[in-house]
Amino acid sequence: MISIIIPVYNCAENLERCVKSILNQSEKDIELILVNDGSTDASPEMCDNFAKENSKVKVIHQENGGVSKARNTGIEAAQGEYIQFVDSDDYLEADMCKTMKNIMEAQKAGLVIAGFHHWYLGKDVIKCPNENLISPTEMKTFGDVFLELYQKGFLNMPWNKLYRREKIKDLFPENLSLGEDLLFNLSYLSRLKPEEKVSFASAPLYNYIQERGKTNLSAQKRENKLQIAKQICQTTEDFYHKILNQTGKEEIIHSRMISEFLCDLTESVYDKTITYKNFSQLATQYTSDTYTKAINKNITNLPPDLNLLNKFFKKGNIRILWYLCHLRKFFLSLL
Repeated sequence: MISIIIPVYNCAENLERCVKSILNQSEKDIELILVNDGSTDASPEMCDNFAKENSKVKVIHQENGGVSKARNTGIEAAQGEYIQFVDSDDYLEADMCKTMKNIMEAQKAGLVIAGFHHWYLGKDVIKCPNENLISPTEMKTFGDVFLELYQKGFLNMPWNKLYRREKIKDLFPENLSLGEDLLFNLSYLSRLKPEEKVSFASAPLYNYIQERGKTNLSAQKRENKLQIAKQICQTTEDFYHKILNQTGKEEIIHSRMISEFLCDLTESVYDKTITYKNFSQLATQYTSDTYTKAINKNITNLPPDLNLLNKFFKKGNIRILWYLCHLRKFFLSLL
């Protein structure tokens, strides 16, 4: 059985679409765990109604503790052999659960990673593993594909994956505001034996919905982001070195951190409450950090627009960064 866990927080507008996409799955051996994390809208009543209408649905109500705590609550309540996570804004393709389960069982995998539809501002950007990643990979040779998966963002989220419940030893960190999903995945991978496989579903099976502002950072998260990003970068390096026994391509890990800082700056200009002073404070925090400077010395493998921004990011030229971010925003609006 697959236990599907949805953290629910003030998501009444999209919750029905999400739940129906799960209850209508071609795979019928499922349980759906809705963890209401202190919602103040109609979500709690909707959850209870879903449970009344379908015996596959289990509802847990708790005080607001954040998405990680909600997922951990779901894990502890799960009865299935397999675990799957879904975000309440999103929805599944009809065969996702069956496809993932079939791959897991046929290839005796420890983890299955799927492609997905990234709906960004209403446009469908399909993201799938490359052809060289379709074959299952044993953990003892996982270092060959780890960096590609990491660079392309397939390891950062939990919702495009199928896990074995028995392999989940460490829960989601509840004391972090960013990066907790990646740390959960790295911890999970580190628990797999050398002969266990990571397998792939090449088709886009999940629909990830992102609108402008969905991932914009709050002021508190911006204050914490630098330290958390450094912690995550260092933890990923440790995984690369100690678990995968790999060295020599750390630049790919470092470039991910720099890319996230640059994207944070480019996204900030869409927030009308952000003034140049706010932008300057954030950019200065990033560009003046000793660790950031050290890892950014030789990074060149960024997308063209971010690579241009990074030239001025390295020099700490905040005013030009401000103008370039607004110029980028203008050109994107024309597309």
